[in-house]
Amino acid sequence: MIPTKSKDKYILWPVYFDSSKTRRDGRRIHKALAMEYPQVQDMYGAALRLGLNPVEEKNSRYPRFCWEKAGNVLVDKKSKKSVLISNIAKEMKSFKEKVVNLKQ
Repeated sequence: MIPTKSKDKYILWPVYFDSSKTRRDGRRIHKALAMEYPQVQDMYGAALRLGLNPVEEKNSRYPRFCWEKAGNVLVDKKSKKSVLISNIAKEMKSFKEKVVNLKQ
């Protein structure tokens, strides 16, 4: 198992992508890119499709919300963290739209 702290990986938390959270609570992207209650599996899938070699940690807790077992995803440091977060958010949103279109 890869340790949580790694020099070649970023830690991404679901709260970064959660539209129900404020920036103060930890959201890191614009609300237009955010989604309600993002799941670690969604983040993992988006990172996998982007070729970021993700590693899923299911039982980890975001420090600000230590009572919630939200989990996180470790991804390769291929660019700035803010750029990776934005790219993953766009990928999650477009994938979710494709799934909705297929269901119709």
